[in-house]
Amino acid sequence: MADHVRIIAILNFVWGALTLAGGLQFFFFVDAAPAWIQLAAAFFILLAIPTALAGIGLVQRRRWGRTFAYITGGLSLVSIPIGTAFGIYTFVALKTPEVDATLH
Repeated sequence: MADHVRIIAILNFVWGALTLAGGLQFFFFVDAAPAWIQLAAAFFILLAIPTALAGIGLVQRRRWGRTFAYITGGLSLVSIPIGTAFGIYTFVALKTPEVDATLH
């Protein structure tokens, strides 16, 4: 199960980087974007922060990393199909007692 924690940490880093890149693209590189697009871009940029924190916490085997991973996994469920798979994998893999024993 320790491998699953490492995999989820890596996936959080990748998901966070993609979220940040998408948010920055719409925030800075789309000229004359409507206000709702800029608001969505700001949301994606802000969402990248807890995603990176989840990855850092899971790499360090901290319990707060699992909490952030649950939050970002839940928010990623609406991103069909990849985000849904990522969210389900996060919930299933981090819920086991073996993972609970490895986190401190």
